[in-house]
Amino acid sequence: MSVRGKVLKAFLWMLLFCIAFISVQVHAKDCYMQDGTKVKISGSMTCEKLKARSKEIDRLETEIAKQQEESLSRPKRRFVGARPKDVDFALYMEAWRQKVEQYGNKHYPVAARNKQYGTVQLTAFIKSDGTLEKVEINKSSGYEALDNHALDIVRATAPYAPFSHRLKKKADVLGLTRTFKYQKD
Repeated sequence: MSVRGKVLKAFLWMLLFCIAFISVQVHAKDCYMQDGTKVKISGSMTCEKLKARSKEIDRLETEIAKQQEESLSRPKRRFVGARPKDVDFALYMEAWRQKVEQYGNKHYPVAARNKQYGTVQLTAFIKSDGTLEKVEINKSSGYEALDNHALDIVRATAPYAPFSHRLKKKADVLGLTRTFKYQKD
């Protein structure tokens, strides 16, 4: 197709669009919204439908704004497993693990010694200032004494080190998941 043909084709499309637009405007009805804004409507749309949709949009916008505000006010929680890839999380996890493990080895439960063995998986939630928010068992050992000992270790070794400046940017609360193994000496 020649350049002249392309220009003519483009002109015809623009002309068709203008005719369609004018047709819609001629057959359009005026609708006044609650705030006094004048809106043209056409087709099967009615003022009542438009106003109802407008109210629904306002309601949804308000709901979204409220959810965003609530989301921003909640603390950023990050969960860290046994092998975190992020250096800041890995350093904090390792310092926490050493402190907890050292205390746990010194204070092994006498009642369980040489009688009860198993593993306890728990998650400790630590705030950015180093305080323990809560600790919960994810998987029990099957022995109440071992489960309680693992919980006691985490509670007894708190508070922990405050988060570094870089870590505070990433999380307000860290959930550190760890498995405690109780086995024969």
